[in-house]
Amino acid sequence: MNNFKTPLTMKTRISAERADISFQNLRQFFISRFQLSFFILLLGTYGILCAKEKDKVLLLDFDFSKDSGSALRDKAGKSDGIIHGAKWIKTNDRYLLSFNGKSDYVEIPLSEKSAVNEQISVEIQATSGSWIPFIYADNAFAIRFKIKPKTFEVQIKTDKQYNMENPQKNYADNTLYYIVFTFDGQKAALYINGEENKVITAAGKMALAGKKILLGASNKNSGDDKPAYFFSGQIGLVKIHNKILTVEEIQKNFNSLGIK
Repeated sequence: MNNFKTPLTMKTRISAERADISFQNLRQFFISRFQLSFFILLLGTYGILCAKEKDKVLLLDFDFSKDSGSALRDKAGKSDGIIHGAKWIKTNDRYLLSFNGKSDYVEIPLSEKSAVNEQISVEIQATSGSWIPFIYADNAFAIRFKIKPKTFEVQIKTDKQYNMENPQKNYADNTLYYIVFTFDGQKAALYINGEENKVITAAGKMALAGKKILLGASNKNSGDDKPAYFFSGQIGLVKIHNKILTVEEIQKNFNSLGIK
């Protein structure tokens, strides 16, 4: 048998091999592109799911990183606060809102979609010394400083009313404190500067949808359009979550504020 290959036959074979290599490279290229596109799609889907999950649990998250004029911007995108008179003041790397105790307040209208489920956590940083609530939600909750005996108190309203007073006394006046209040429909807890100070039994469900939250003021009577009592001091952080913050989360958030 004649095994002699003509130059034309060899060229044909080489061309076929090159074509096969080119095809393999092309196939690998498209496979790689598909894998990359699929990976990017997965990342995007994961990001959307994470954002939606965060959206479910973060009801309000106000931005104190800059002076935003007459609005208190909600980073959660639910409801910006309307500032009535309160002034922005710069401290270190962020801002506080200063309230004069006479007419200043922030009004936060909540939509019907701003429903609180059976769990809620409220974070606020505010100065002590004034008995008017730092934050007030009509027929829901209020957090304030009691001048006598210089401690913190949370008032909770479901179908019943509960008062939760911190047993620790004699907090310094005109000092910024980090206060967290949590409520899960069965019990409520109060944290001051990252430490749990009080837990009480408190049953029911809190309704916030369609209502207003006030910063630095409270109403005289339930349902009043305008506040009657005004807080004197500063507020520098406000967040409301549709979940119970863990002790670790609360301590981490407190440490991030750099309070001594």
